[in-house]
Amino acid sequence: MVVAALGWAVFALSQRALTRERSALATTTPETLHRGPFERALEAGCSVLVEKPFTMTLDDARAMRQAAAAHRAVTAICFNLRYAPGFQATVAEVRAGRVGRLRAIETAWPLAGDAADVSGAVAVHA
Repeated sequence: MVVAALGWAVFALSQRALTRERSALATTTPETLHRGPFERALEAGCSVLVEKPFTMTLDDARAMRQAAAAHRAVTAICFNLRYAPGFQATVAEVRAGRVGRLRAIETAWPLAGDAADVSGAVAVHA
């Protein structure tokens, strides 16, 4: 497992996960639940990486921004497949105007199999 190979620890959110021994926490909860772990991690002195989408409400986004500013920790939002080849090729085609009027983009990423295969599948609806 990648996490074990890197020497990282995985916890359900608990006080144990938020000790000062940890310098950072990745929040991978569903987007509607990001605020609580984000704020608790900051209060514990951790930097925080949040999976996208950051949150689903403007109130939560404002509160989380305020918490980050108050604690002066490093915070970031992760879109981990932004640079995947399939996504990059699609962006290039759209920017070049080769797909017509864009209506939607669907993406699908492998959930099993070769972990190195992150090219995914992209469907453009024009």
